[in-house]
Amino acid sequence: MSILLLGSLLLTCKKQDNEPVATDNEVTFSIDVISVKSENSSKGAAAYNLADADKIIFTIQNNDGSATKYTSSEVKILQMNGSYYTQKLALKTGTYILTEFVLIDASGNTIYASPLAGSQEAQNVTNPLPITFTVAKNITSPVNVQVLSTAAHTPEDFGLSHFPVIEVKPFSFMIGVIDNSSDNILPATLTVSNGTYTYVQNLSSVLNNVVTVIDGLPDYTLTVEYTGFITYTHTYTIESLKTFEDAAGNLPLLVELEKVAVTLTIGQTYQGGKIAYIFQPGDPGYVAGQTHGLIAAPSDQSAGATWWNGAYTTTGATGSDLGAGSANTTAIISSQGNTGTYAAKICRDYAGGGYNDWYLPSKDEILKLYLNKDAIAGFAGIAYWSSTEFNIVNAWYQYFLDGFQYSSTKYTIISVRAIRAF
Repeated sequence: MSILLLGSLLLTCKKQDNEPVATDNEVTFSIDVISVKSENSSKGAAAYNLADADKIIFTIQNNDGSATKYTSSEVKILQMNGSYYTQKLALKTGTYILTEFVLIDASGNTIYASPLAGSQEAQNVTNPLPITFTVAKNITSPVNVQVLSTAAHTPEDFGLSHFPVIEVKPFSFMIGVIDNSSDNILPATLTVSNGTYTYVQNLSSVLNNVVTVIDGLPDYTLTVEYTGFITYTHTYTIESLKTFEDAAGNLPLLVELEKVAVTLTIGQTYQGGKIAYIFQPGDPGYVAGQTHGLIAAPSDQSAGATWWNGAYTTTGATGSDLGAGSANTTAIISSQGNTGTYAAKICRDYAGGGYNDWYLPSKDEILKLYLNKDAIAGFAGIAYWSSTEFNIVNAWYQYFLDGFQYSSTKYTIISVRAIRAF
């Protein structure tokens, strides 16, 4: 069965503040809406609740069937202390017929309706439409109007040809989202809300996304979300939001997002591998206020490979500092050739985590891997090549059993672990 809402038309001539001015022989009244659950209603029968209701559309006819000023009229539902009621209305004293009574949400959807006598849903109420009532001075006459949820129902179920269609006037505004640390334009998810009204749109990486929402709300809460950034939430009055309206001469609303502060630690899984080292003041690549360092592949790229590609050459890969490994790797491949399977080429071809900037670590970089080997883990070998050349015949490697670094001929078979910078 259905959820019943009992709407009482309280007819009284007592004047209160903010009432409309009634003409001669008119009586002011309001519609109080009270939620009543039928004993026969089942749990979860209604997909809506009274809090979703924004307006009532109703029609009142004269007793002879002629129209009154309330023909498919809209009236706003107000709320105070848990009670729901409408603004004051006015009718002349006399007998009237209520022929239409539906509740609309903020998006213009019919969510409750009072069924007409003879309709399928009229069986679920005790007082279907039309309802005759009398307006008289100095008399309060409640008229009980029972409405049912329209969820899973058609207008025909209520004896209607259609549910009322409310024209919802929209307006459009422009918006863009940027990273406040780099000014890069970001895609993001935008949610615009007010009470029960919610609108969601995925924004592109442009500064003038056009967003269209319903007009007429007093304010709009904008929530902008993008992974890795702090969520932005701000409430704009309709007047302030319309300064960004999609119109000639207007600029877009620019929302700046701040990156979420991430605490990185050695051994942490990050960007395709394990953090092997975090740059400290004085290190090449250190930037105050930013976190940079080295990432080691999560496991060895080779249990044994040569440093050379079959020929002794002076490669020029002599850099030993932190950050020198990438240039060393490029120099080795340029000298030894971009074919074959040898330490520098193995690292450059590695694409772990979807990254393509892996390289053979320099002498100082492979030392950091040794010093943090327990946190990084996955080292199956006892010695690992560096990319730092000693001379035309030899290159440096890190011995993991004693922590010292030695040089060996470039044709020696030694383990390989790739790294990348972040």
